[in-house]
Amino acid sequence: MKKTYSLACILFFVLALSQSYAQSVPELLYYKFDGSGTTVPNMASAPPAGTATATIVGAPTQGGNGQCSGALIGTGLSSTGNFVNTNWATNLDGTSWTLSFWTSNVPSTTSTQYILGDVNAGGFRVFTGGVANPGNWILRGGFTDVLATGGASTGPSLTTFVYDMPANEIRAYVNGVLVSTVAQTTVSINGTGPFKVGGYSSSASLPGGSLMDEFRLYNRALTPAEVSQLMIVATFNTSSITACNSYTVPSGDETYTASGTYMDTIPNMAGCDSIMTLNVTIINSSASTWGVTTCDSYTVPSGDETYTVSGTYMDTIPNMAGCDSVMTINLTILNSSASTQSVTACNSYTAPGGNTYTISGTYMDTIPNMAGCDSVMTINLTIINSSASTQAITSCNNYTVPSGSQTYTASGMYMDTIPNMAGCDSVMTINLTIINSSASTQSITACDSYTVPSGNQTYTASGTYMDTIPNMAGCDSIMTINLTINTVNVSVTASAGTLTANAAAAGYQWIDCSTNLPLAGETAQAFTATADGMYAVVVTENSCTDTSACFTIVGTGVNENLLASRISLYPNPTQGQFTIACSDKQEKLLVEIVNTLGETVQSELMTGAQLSNFNIAGTAGMYFVKISNGAGENAMIKVIKQ
Repeated sequence: MKKTYSLACILFFVLALSQSYAQSVPELLYYKFDGSGTTVPNMASAPPAGTATATIVGAPTQGGNGQCSGALIGTGLSSTGNFVNTNWATNLDGTSWTLSFWTSNVPSTTSTQYILGDVNAGGFRVFTGGVANPGNWILRGGFTDVLATGGASTGPSLTTFVYDMPANEIRAYVNGVLVSTVAQTTVSINGTGPFKVGGYSSSASLPGGSLMDEFRLYNRALTPAEVSQLMIVATFNTSSITACNSYTVPSGDETYTASGTYMDTIPNMAGCDSIMTLNVTIINSSASTWGVTTCDSYTVPSGDETYTVSGTYMDTIPNMAGCDSVMTINLTILNSSASTQSVTACNSYTAPGGNTYTISGTYMDTIPNMAGCDSVMTINLTIINSSASTQAITSCNNYTVPSGSQTYTASGMYMDTIPNMAGCDSVMTINLTIINSSASTQSITACDSYTVPSGNQTYTASGTYMDTIPNMAGCDSIMTINLTINTVNVSVTASAGTLTANAAAAGYQWIDCSTNLPLAGETAQAFTATADGMYAVVVTENSCTDTSACFTIVGTGVNENLLASRISLYPNPTQGQFTIACSDKQEKLLVEIVNTLGETVQSELMTGAQLSNFNIAGTAGMYFVKISNGAGENAMIKVIKQ
């Protein structure tokens, strides 16, 4: 059986292996976090005594998507009971060393969060927040602090600290790029342990939801080239395979007898899964029947036999895929032959005998036929002339001519040739105008949510986002939007007959929920009702305004809104459709949808049901859903329509 692989696949495979070999194995500690329990194997080449396995203590788990398969998932809880115990009494005295780890989903925070260290080894540790500031890692111990700027990010990031003892310095790298070099005097790191990964002492541990993977500790200083290699995770490309009758995938797990696209997974040299997409073409041994006419004699394609008499003969040769092709040859031995052909040609036609014609007509030509006998040909010839045209084309960024032979990125006059409807050359003159796409950056501040100009996405969290809309020339305009979403704290503390907004240093306007109208003069943080009713506060904070839930005041006390505690609304935010669910069956509920102007835009009656669906018919924005049961109980829920 013969297999054919694409050259690109083979070259990529060799390159991937060479890159994988370049990644050296740490001597002391190496954790990949690819398991599912609390035991983590130490895959280092020379692990210290007693460190063959580490143990996950407390709530951290293994899972998620790390640099290579799984990762350690942080909790942000106290490191006293939430960390990975390496069982190692830290000892890095008298040697250069390299500390490297991959992280992702690390929040930008001013709170100090620790991810490794040993309090008993001179306070050797790494953390973000605090003096490190959000978005950075800092290495601290009995030496001068070393800052890895940008390493503690929400996106994937590989941070490496290299202590070069002969050079008396510690270098910090982020994603293989040198970000700082700090001169040192004597760096002494040793202690009684345990050295913790994912935490330090009793401080806050690896932030909740953050990922750590590929934790490496070497007893030598990696070179810049070796640090760069830590970024490489080898993968395979798509392979096109042609095989006879059947094909066994590289892992040996499956053998296929039918053409198709199949997946195969094998570990690469870096220890990560390498997933191959195999476009397999199975070519079976074939059989065919040929009718052959020849002069005097005929030698079969394999060359094994020559026949001089008409008849039916068998021959076997490899087909184009290298598989057996069994041929049945119906052989006719002839002398000279004659034939008639109808030929359509462009501009001119050269007959097999060498004569050239430019006018339609009937012509005679004599040549040896395929069998080597004279063949007299009658040619019914039709001559069709070529055509020419001119086109004015306007395109964005680039333009590929109709023949596909050229792509242009600059305006100008170009020529292209394609077959016309008659199958002859059509020469086109193209007056081309190229209009380039544009790009821009905007800083936007919005309340609660922001819909990008194209209308394709609505975001409720701050971040940097991309949007594409046509510019004035009709080409793509790519916008980078630096978005800041401001929110408002609308929580309220109720005590006796007084409601207090929990937002400090904000603007306040207390309103009557039954009318959605402001209460004159009630603009303080606290409000004491003088009459029974339902009240809420409109809070203006961070240049945004939002309204709290409604609270019912009866006598001198506050009704904790018993109806609201039995009702849930989802989804929120919504595209318009939402569901109201009651924990108990209500005989009759009046559901009113109110806009931010206090106007009731929809009103529906929900009877005898615990679950009912509704739709906000208005435009995107903030609404209030007011629910009353006729028994003096009311609920008010804010809804965002995207």
